[in-house]
Amino acid sequence: MQIEYGGCMTSINSSEKKLKLLASNKRLAILLFLDKQKTATVSEISEALSTSIYGVSQHLRILRGANMVLATRRGNNVSYRLPLKKDPLIKAVLMSVKSK
Repeated sequence: MQIEYGGCMTSINSSEKKLKLLASNKRLAILLFLDKQKTATVSEISEALSTSIYGVSQHLRILRGANMVLATRRGNNVSYRLPLKKDPLIKAVLMSVKSK
């Protein structure tokens, strides 16, 4: 089923999958942190959120698989950031959480 959301056509199934991914407090916290910091490494995110590096890595793997974060390798370091053009649904969720 197709719906119009924010001037864009999106499928309910796609939206449902994204919302399920964002139902995790840690994944939502990672997205909020990256929205504020712009780029960060796993260790920076881990320290800021008081979460293990392993846990952050697993959440980032899931978010990368859903194209919610992008990874850039520089030498031995990998930096993560949000896509320049954010998905309207994710943008709305982040704005809603920030306004609380």
